[in-house]
Amino acid sequence: MTIPNDAGVNNDGGVTPSERPAWMSSLPDAYKESEKFSQFKEPSQAWERFDKLLEAEGRSVAIPGETATDEERAAFYNKLGRPEKIEGYELKKPEKLPEGVPYSPEMITAFSNLAFEAGLSKAQAVKVHDWYYQSVVKGAEMQAKDDDKELSDSINSLKNEWKGDTYKTNEEIAIRGFKTFSKDIKDAELLLETAKVGSVKLGNHPAFLKLFHAIGKAIMDDSAHSGIDKGFTELSDEDKAKALFPSMAGT
Repeated sequence: MTIPNDAGVNNDGGVTPSERPAWMSSLPDAYKESEKFSQFKEPSQAWERFDKLLEAEGRSVAIPGETATDEERAAFYNKLGRPEKIEGYELKKPEKLPEGVPYSPEMITAFSNLAFEAGLSKAQAVKVHDWYYQSVVKGAEMQAKDDDKELSDSINSLKNEWKGDTYKTNEEIAIRGFKTFSKDIKDAELLLETAKVGSVKLGNHPAFLKLFHAIGKAIMDDSAHSGIDKGFTELSDEDKAKALFPSMAGT
């Protein structure tokens, strides 16, 4: 309140009778000269402010001090929105969680216990939980992009190494080498079409092709004979593979 220059002020900070509103005369003597009440021109203004203060007091909480008991801290956390039990957090598994990212009931229980001990409200716990897994998903997506680029570079490098028809020939040698090497393994051929390394089928992966091309060449060196060697360069890619691996000619 701004007090006019001609207003009288008591030594105790109160407002003189000439400055206070008339309604203050009905107050108890201890408040008749209070500067705090003199800011209200009508008593209804004072009661309205008082009502709001009481309402705010009902919503207010006392921050526990260093000597607060566990019960006092629990009451404080609960008033701020902490659920009564850890199950009250109701944390849910994120959608489209990348393969390989762990998400188990035990992990959620451990996090819920930590959130409860820290006094987190339900909204706070959910936000921390969702933020963490959003970060995990984003990180996995970035890693997948890096892996795809690395794989793409590896494929292009192999194609440059096996230029032209050499790539098709060596690819066929690798596939035939795999089939010969794994002929006693059940559903081995199915792996070529169904199994994947990242986003690439096993049968098209450069590491697979280089490995089984080397194996196919080793089998070829052991089984090839001079009759095949003389006319080998004139054969088609398919016939080359069949000539190199006669046991697979019917597949």
